[in-house]
Amino acid sequence: METAYKQRIEEIERRTNLRNLGGYRTKDGRIIKHNLLFRSAELAEMNEEDIAYLQENGLRYVCDFRSEGEQEAKPNPVVAGAQNIHISVLGGVVNPQEMIAVIKNMDIAEFKGDWLENVYVQFVSDPVAQAAYRRFFDLVLQAEGSPLLWHCAAGKDRTGFAGAILLLALEVPMETVMEDFLRSNNNRKEAIEHMLSSIQEKLGDDKKLAKVREMMAVKQEYLTTALNEIQKNYGTMESYMEEVLGLTTEARAKLKSFYLE
Repeated sequence: METAYKQRIEEIERRTNLRNLGGYRTKDGRIIKHNLLFRSAELAEMNEEDIAYLQENGLRYVCDFRSEGEQEAKPNPVVAGAQNIHISVLGGVVNPQEMIAVIKNMDIAEFKGDWLENVYVQFVSDPVAQAAYRRFFDLVLQAEGSPLLWHCAAGKDRTGFAGAILLLALEVPMETVMEDFLRSNNNRKEAIEHMLSSIQEKLGDDKKLAKVREMMAVKQEYLTTALNEIQKNYGTMESYMEEVLGLTTEARAKLKSFYLE
């Protein structure tokens, strides 16, 4: 039975990038409690059994980092017992259906550099993103140890940054934080290939398709870029947590009391 349950969880993760942060060890040897802190790609990709699994874990909050346009295109299914909270990280109304047309009309020269590194700078410095992540950590504290889930579309950038900062607030070693961040690259492979094949003909440009494929992955450089931006603007991670996210020493102590054992 235990093996079957484990296989079920692994299969859900591969398809939906859903995982819980339970089991990670902190610097002082404590462990994050299992089945309390979940991160995921968009829930619209989940089937009834996946939703049932979430309901079994008694989620209190589902924090949706997507834009209004993303939510309208793929609304979240109902997770019984969970309150759905919309916290748009980058603001604005983005219609994913328009992205192919935008990419198709861009000059390939505009793809020079790594666009996503700039997004990670925005996670740290953009006022809308700052307010969104502060609201997220308010909810994590408000949950008082109850299970919650946060997600975006692919569950790798907006979601990954939030997960990394939460792990750092719980004093999980950076090596482990980075391993969890990069774990998204092993998930959703079938979904990514399906999407790429569906847009290949519409794009009509192999170089642009390769760039889109690259944008669907996570790189160590992305999180490092955000951490460097924090260092540059705030001096220390602790100062960033306190000034931007409201995670004071007292608040971080509460987080640890709720989610560590």
